[in-house]
Amino acid sequence: MFISTLLRGRFIIVAALALVLATAAYGFAAANTFSAPASLGDGSEGVSGFVISNVVYTLDTGSDPANITNVSFDIAPDAVGKPDATDADVELVAGSGNLYDCAISGTTTKTASCDVTDTVTSAAVDTLRVIATSNTTTLVP
Repeated sequence: MFISTLLRGRFIIVAALALVLATAAYGFAAANTFSAPASLGDGSEGVSGFVISNVVYTLDTGSDPANITNVSFDIAPDAVGKPDATDADVELVAGSGNLYDCAISGTTTKTASCDVTDTVTSAAVDTLRVIATSNTTTLVP
């Protein structure tokens, strides 16, 4: 009686269809190949106005050299005739919302110096986001 149930047309069709689908799914999954992972990053340059260069991270030489105490960099207008930066803030950990105020000094070359007031380890730093303005309004984090 059990063998006669297995030999019915509906069961054979369902079993054959399941076998075909399983074989096709295996073949499709086996065809997926991946090359070595490429370098990844995120950034934007569409809204700029300034060129950042000569970035220097100062480590805490007193208590814990893994901590960053200051970030400094040169900041210049991205085109001739544009005004110099008058105020800047930096973010070191993406999405943290922790902005550190920068003092801008210099005559020919403007240098921003930003004291890191929280404990930020060099391992935690995953971005250098600079927010700068050339007007006299002070940026508020």
